[in-house]
Amino acid sequence: MTYDTHRGLPTLAGIVLLFLLQGCAGVRIYSASDDEVAKKAKESIVSADLKSSLKPERLAVQDFNKKEQDAVRRNQNSLRDSTLVAILSSTDNKNSWDELRRRIDDRRKALIGDNKSPEIAIQIETAIRQARDAESYLEPLRQTYLTPTKRQVILQCPINESQRPTDVMLVPLFSTFENACKTYTEAKASLERLEKQGGEFLVAKLSIEQIEVARNLIKQQLAIAKKNYTDALAVTKPPPAQAGKLEDLSETLKKRFESLGTLTQTTALSSNPILSRLLDEGKLEQFKARKDEIDQLIQALKGDTPAEATAIQKRLAAISALEKAIITEQPLMSALILEAEFLKQEVDGLQKHITRGEERIALLKKKITAMEQEIFFLNEADKALLTIAKKRSVCPVTGSLYSDFNKGDEGCRLLVAEALSAFINSMTIGRAEQELIDYQLIAQGHEAVLDDSEVALAQTENLILTPVIQISKIYASGFKAEDLSNLINALGFSAIAIRVK
Repeated sequence: MTYDTHRGLPTLAGIVLLFLLQGCAGVRIYSASDDEVAKKAKESIVSADLKSSLKPERLAVQDFNKKEQDAVRRNQNSLRDSTLVAILSSTDNKNSWDELRRRIDDRRKALIGDNKSPEIAIQIETAIRQARDAESYLEPLRQTYLTPTKRQVILQCPINESQRPTDVMLVPLFSTFENACKTYTEAKASLERLEKQGGEFLVAKLSIEQIEVARNLIKQQLAIAKKNYTDALAVTKPPPAQAGKLEDLSETLKKRFESLGTLTQTTALSSNPILSRLLDEGKLEQFKARKDEIDQLIQALKGDTPAEATAIQKRLAAISALEKAIITEQPLMSALILEAEFLKQEVDGLQKHITRGEERIALLKKKITAMEQEIFFLNEADKALLTIAKKRSVCPVTGSLYSDFNKGDEGCRLLVAEALSAFINSMTIGRAEQELIDYQLIAQGHEAVLDDSEVALAQTENLILTPVIQISKIYASGFKAEDLSNLINALGFSAIAIRVK
């Protein structure tokens, strides 16, 4: 077969032109200059790294918080030292022995209230020790029980009746765990009652109790709302043949979706700017649900599933603010990608909100532990003073504490040292820690503001970067000369391919 290259070239050009116009209607000619501009724009935005621009401020806030904590600790240590110096340098009974006793009593009254604080303080200590001892047995007993049950049964405290064994060989092990659990729960219940007698304990306990009640209410509401939404969503996922029914179901789906974000607010949470963020759990589920649908739609539009894509579009239109854009026959992929990235940032931000709320609850509980530590040491100091009072013959309390210390025997000096060291520990380990936690709670507010700012910057960066990335992909994917050469080769026109190259 003969072929005239001079006459065949126009014919080939026609074939290629026909291929470009009809076979690949969306094909665009590659432009190196446009591609370079798009790349530089993308690189500039990425290098700007807006979402990380607050890192210096975050570090500055953390540094400030650390310095503040150090200052608080120094202040507490200074108060401790000045108190100790005042007691030891006093030359009379009133400003040494009586002053030490007064300070111990005043702190216990502040923590527990005026109602029989010495007796209640001892009862609190006893309940704490009982609870700790019983709790220390629970885990070893739980592990021991796992072996004969082939690691199938993990005992819970309080006891789950469904786990009560029918095998007589397991009854002794179960009974031992049950008794330890009973001791633990009784001690915890006693501790709860005792710490609600009054004072700072009562304030802290009621605060946490109200928060946990509100939190449980939110979780219950959220569980119901999630189930209702999931049920409504399942009904809107019929086979393609029933896709037309989606219009009738979209209104129900929309209402169920909106109910996720309308959880009942309580004063225990809404009155605090950090704890109020726990109310965002419903919003978090909303954003997750919307993002899931958008991700599914993007995936469907990338594949060959037009019927399913239409069904997802209708579901998404019912729960999305982009209803008009999404319900069209061919939603813009760039708009969907932009919305998906926006929702991702929102989800991350809401998750930080909830984490901050959880951190606050943990700090409040940590403060109660510090208060319990203070009670322990105050009780220890009180016991030493009571023992000294019973040994007046060998341990006189007639003059100043320092002079009496020098007059006493070795046993007396040891008791005085115990009283002073316990009192010092009550201030250093107990009271100072509570003060530090108070400032940590304040510092949370600074961190939370930065959380919100970082999310806003990330969304701004997303708003700019996502379209630029799409443009960059378009400019990088144009039809190039080498593509034309490969096409010619594929058609068997190797001689002309050489000329084109």
